[in-house]
Amino acid sequence: MDSKRPFGSFSSDSSTASRASKREPLLPYSEIVSEKMAVKLRNPLHHCLYKRVIIWTALSLFIAGFVLFGKQDGAVRDVTPKHTPTHNGALVITTEGSNTEKLYKDVTEESADEVAQRIIDAARSAQEQSQIGVAPSYSDEKHHSQEQTDASKQDGDAETGSGGDPDENSKSQLPSPDKSTGKGPKNQAGGKSSKSGKSGKSGKSGKPSTADIVSDAKDEDELDEEDVPEYDQHAEESAMNLLLEGDNTDQLKQELETLKQMPWLRFPHKSQQDPEYPNPKRSGPFTDRVTLNEEVPKPTPYDPYEKTDSIHTCFLDKDNKIPAPDLYAYNGIPRHMPNPAFGSHSMFGMRDDVCFDRFGRYGPYGLGYRLAKGGTSVGMNTESSGSDAVWEESGQIDYSFLNWGDAQERCSERHWSRYRQVDRKTDELEPPSDSKKSRQAIVIRLYTGFKWTYLSVLNFRALITEVSLKSGGEYTVHFLMHVRDDDAPIWSDDVTVQRILDTNVPPEFHNMVTLWSEAQMRLFYPGKFSAPIQNPSGADIHGVYRSAHLPLQVFSLQHQEYEHIWNWEMDMRFLGNYYELFDRLGKWADEQPRVRLWERSARYYVPALHGDWGNFTETVERQTTEEGRQLIFGPLQFHGKRPLRHEQRGESILPASCAVGKESSECGVGEPADLITLNPLFDTENSGWVFSYDTTGYPSNPPRRCAIITASRLSRRLLGAMHEEVWRHHHSMFSEMFPPSVALHHGFKAAYAPHP
Repeated sequence: MDSKRPFGSFSSDSSTASRASKREPLLPYSEIVSEKMAVKLRNPLHHCLYKRVIIWTALSLFIAGFVLFGKQDGAVRDVTPKHTPTHNGALVITTEGSNTEKLYKDVTEESADEVAQRIIDAARSAQEQSQIGVAPSYSDEKHHSQEQTDASKQDGDAETGSGGDPDENSKSQLPSPDKSTGKGPKNQAGGKSSKSGKSGKSGKSGKPSTADIVSDAKDEDELDEEDVPEYDQHAEESAMNLLLEGDNTDQLKQELETLKQMPWLRFPHKSQQDPEYPNPKRSGPFTDRVTLNEEVPKPTPYDPYEKTDSIHTCFLDKDNKIPAPDLYAYNGIPRHMPNPAFGSHSMFGMRDDVCFDRFGRYGPYGLGYRLAKGGTSVGMNTESSGSDAVWEESGQIDYSFLNWGDAQERCSERHWSRYRQVDRKTDELEPPSDSKKSRQAIVIRLYTGFKWTYLSVLNFRALITEVSLKSGGEYTVHFLMHVRDDDAPIWSDDVTVQRILDTNVPPEFHNMVTLWSEAQMRLFYPGKFSAPIQNPSGADIHGVYRSAHLPLQVFSLQHQEYEHIWNWEMDMRFLGNYYELFDRLGKWADEQPRVRLWERSARYYVPALHGDWGNFTETVERQTTEEGRQLIFGPLQFHGKRPLRHEQRGESILPASCAVGKESSECGVGEPADLITLNPLFDTENSGWVFSYDTTGYPSNPPRRCAIITASRLSRRLLGAMHEEVWRHHHSMFSEMFPPSVALHHGFKAAYAPHP
């Protein structure tokens, strides 16, 4: 059995797991900014060398015979390069003009290894390299030599234009120093140069300034974007291979191999990127009208519930002194807020004109105040302007004493007359009526060893409050916990049960938990199951991975009071009000006609592509007809199908609205959906889905449908049909495929709800 830890210990490391995961070396969170800086130096240098070649190749035909003026305080000046080697091997590059400036490149002070490091990554660039000049790389020398060759062809014209020394006639645009470094020293007689203090700072840093790297801005602006060479990964690798011919080849090879394995290291870190937009150099007339509020907006209670006198206030405590708190939201949304890519708010009747923040969403349930006051101590060190508004009515509630199971039970008893009840003699629900509603359960799949955090606690406090206490007991929340130790006597020893609860569940949720184990499922579903067509997971047929529906089927048998059950998971969150989500999805699915419902449910609804829902329906109908597909309506007949008991009795699963002579468009309208999924119901045949052929007990491949993730709403009669398929016919399929396929085989109403 997996090791368990007391719930009381989770408070000290509730976020440790998430923080630790961010330090994993392959996650984007762990990218170190310093590891990208050298790449940024490499790329602009590499690009600008090509830019200079392009600029002066294109302009050499036009500027021959003219004297270039140097760049001084925004003016263009003459720049003529002259290369003079010194006694220590340094290459002194001088330019002549009104103000001659120098750039020093010390060949001997920088090794080939340091050049490679500057090209590959910036892991070591964070270390200050004092007293190091900028050595010309292989590509620098290559392009400089090319510039000299191209310029020498224009010697005659150059002599006419400059009238100077022939050595000075090879004109090559050199980068001018950054203004921040000051002016360079003036050139002395005979071409000799001396270092000035200000220009020497650039040489000591070992890194060229922005002006050193970038050519004359005016000339570059004249280039079209298409003339600028793009980053070439193969060219960089070729340059690296040339560097490998020098010293430290083993280290360079290793670094080059690292680049091949992690090519993203070639590019600057996001924090070092200059975004294209917004561009401060471009501006246009502002035509929009901005409405300014004189007052800072405050969140207000969010109430998506039915307005009726039959719903009374439910309280958290036994003394009925602490009412269930409200959820808070801001009225309005940010300007230019995009619409959902999939689904729609309006088609479900859900509001899309409000914003939820962390304090309005979870502040009423313990976010933002201390554990000693009954909160969670989460969110106290974050910006919290306006958060006090969520506690003005309820105050900061002390949740340390709360028993959520008792609170739900008291609320349900108070609203007993609103809902259909189970006949104790027949264990059947009262027949549907307009005066009474059906109750629903939200069953959350839990397991021993789950690592609780205070954020998980906040989420389930919100869920229970919003769907159960604020709705008058229409929903009840349960935890269905998988006990991984098959030897634990969970059905025979109360002490063992209490120990498991104390070890794995917060005390406030204890009496909401139902335990189950795979050994227990073998008792509920005994007998010999045939081998599956395929079993990619290699798991057991009674295991939770392949048959997560088994404990849900048993739960439904033991809780006949629920007409529908939402199968939910521990890691699912909803930004808005949970009641609004479940209620609106259910009402929408109940109003969907059965005709072409399977075809519509097989596709995503994209409003920007399909238009409104009516247009989407027409599109599906037209495409289905054009493709010649057979429409799905009612129960299917296929080889190997075995009837259920209600089918043997001649009972039809179709509602009265689907009777012969009725309008087909009204068939199923108003009929509660047996299955509501959160993703499309696709045909698994030839889909490439890895578990497509994980079917057990069928003589051949039956028709199958699947919705990825098991979160869905299932009716009591669908769960009963699934139960009979397993225990009676020994049929089963993979967890995400079995409920939709049983609905398909026996004619139950199933719909994919395209939620936003």
